[in-house]
Amino acid sequence: MISIPLSDKDLEIIQEYIDLGRFDNAPEVVHAALSAFDEQERLTALRTAIAEGDEELDRREYTVWTPTFSTDLLREIREDRAATH
Repeated sequence: MISIPLSDKDLEIIQEYIDLGRFDNAPEVVHAALSAFDEQERLTALRTAIAEGDEELDRREYTVWTPTFSTDLLREIREDRAATH
């Protein structure tokens, strides 16, 4: 188990959520906060990936998908592997 010192302000915030009935106890509040933090991190990573994709589109650095794209790509990968072995 980890022990984390919290400021008086942190404890007040936790108690406020409990008093409002949103959570039953402090560990639930902390768990929800950590889950929200984790989700925010994932959203930030997703936004970064989208921005990078948009930049690649602006630079016309993309491959047009066709019905045979997957099979063509797999064939190229197999050919590259065969050429290096």
